[in-house]
This record gives sequence, structure tokens and C-alpha cells, in this order.
Amino acid sequence: TLVMFKFTDRAPPTEQEVILGFVTDDLDALAERVITFGGTHAGPIKSMPEHGVRVLFTRDPEGRTSENVELIQR
Repeated sequence: TLVMFKFTDRAPPTEQEVILGFVTDDLDALAERVITFGGTHAGPIKSMPEHGVRVLFTRDPEGRTSENVELIQR
């Protein structure tokens, strides 16, 4: 899947930037591990049942963003 984003509330990156996407079976456990290992959440977990997913954007300790997705039953 290719997803294109346009962030309108911040300046464009000064270097190339990519958001890595990961699929997990347990988004809640992943969210806890992110915090435990020095990362942060960019916002709350969002449930999108119409798309069959739960999503959490996180940042690693250096500030790089990841999209973390759990597939849910429809």
C-alpha cells in the first residue's frame, strides 16, 4: 500500500523523510513498548472500523514517525 501525506501544520522537512508503516497483532502492547523504549505517541490510537484497522502514529527517540496498524474484524 502506498499512502501519501501532506502535513499542513508544520514546515516541510529539510531532508528526505519517510514514514515507515508496520502491521502488528497487538497495537496496545506495541504502544506500551514504544514508551518503554523512549519513543512517544503522536496522538491516541484511532479506531477506524470502516477501514478495518486501528492506527497509532509513533515517534522514535530521534523523532522519526512510524505508522502502526492493527487489522480488526469487520
